[in-house]
Amino acid sequence: MRRNFSDEEDLALLRQALGDRPFLQPRGGILAKWDALAATLVADESFPRDKLSGKTASGRFDKLLKAHREQAIEAAALSGVSEDESEKTTILDEIVTLIDDHAASVAAAKESDRRKREREEEASLTARRLAMETLREGSEEGSPPKKRKDTELKELLISLKEKEAAEKRAEREEMALQRAQERMEDRAEAARARQEANEHMLQLVGAVTNSILAIINAQKAT
Repeated sequence: MRRNFSDEEDLALLRQALGDRPFLQPRGGILAKWDALAATLVADESFPRDKLSGKTASGRFDKLLKAHREQAIEAAALSGVSEDESEKTTILDEIVTLIDDHAASVAAAKESDRRKREREEEASLTARRLAMETLREGSEEGSPPKKRKDTELKELLISLKEKEAAEKRAEREEMALQRAQERMEDRAEAARARQEANEHMLQLVGAVTNSILAIINAQKAT
């Protein structure tokens, strides 16, 4: 029988998703990445479920993400309402940023490819047009007017070079922004790892303290 995800399971799923980032995989490798993520969760003794498929994990992740986006829109529309700063919300905020930044990067790459194709097509069409005009005028007048054609070709080359330089500058700026974003993500990941390590250490200290107290109480009882 299908059962709902608990808060503990949702949090474990989101933590693993943020670490593995299957949502950033190319379309052909998404399902395999989710299968691997689900297997990792099931192998963890602290994870309550003993069975979980990549499809189920992905579906639950999509529902959590959709609900989080909707809540963010509602919170933005209401003034004076403070958002929940739980770990779940913090992780979802990071995931939304990663997804949106990745989508923007992919869109920018596609736009760059489109402009490059247009530039190449423009150069090809112009060169073909000039060649046809040269042949036609040469056959009509006996000698081709090369000076005007050379000028047009030079102007075309200059224009294409300027467009190419502008696109390269835009690509460098995009790469710099992406690297800065990655450095911020790495720092956030390191801070989160330190926090988890500190919490784990506190748990160990608490367990040892409790054990010592239990031994002392047992000795007193005897």
